[in-house]
Amino acid sequence: DSVGAGAWQHEAGYEWGNADNNFIADHNTMEWKLAAAARRWRLNDGGAFEGMKFIVHMPENKMGPFSRLIKAGGGEILTLKSPYTNCQEATHLLTEMKYCVGGQVDYAALANHGVPVLKPIYLNDFLISETTPSLDAFLLDDYKPHWDNKKRSRISTDTPTNAYKKSKSVFGNI
Repeated sequence: DSVGAGAWQHEAGYEWGNADNNFIADHNTMEWKLAAAARRWRLNDGGAFEGMKFIVHMPENKMGPFSRLIKAGGGEILTLKSPYTNCQEATHLLTEMKYCVGGQVDYAALANHGVPVLKPIYLNDFLISETTPSLDAFLLDDYKPHWDNKKRSRISTDTPTNAYKKSKSVFGNI
């Protein structure tokens, strides 16, 4: 079509993940999810991982593909020293249980800084889901108690419990 017209045609009419084209009839398949995700991220103004700063805690030979994916999506890979006690700038840590032996990852410090410790499969779900997937489904099992404890702590300190504190937080100092 482009050759016949002597110019590039608008891509939407030929795009695999465009529902209007009906190239993939069954929208419940993984093929459709991948195609639709590719279109969604292409049309998005920023990259999929823009503003995210990842620590990728795994051997170098495993780290490469994840790092390239994150960078391609506009994310940043941080090079911090294990056990990541001072990780204020990180937004996510990707790893697997088999790489977290012998205190290599300071779960308490990460939870205190609000950094979720996630299985790498999180990236897949993040990219293909229409809404941001719940972090809880991808947290490492050994990390969950730290995350849950910190979550309860944030809820209890961020939610005033008595009328004076509530009125103060809503109306300022009265």
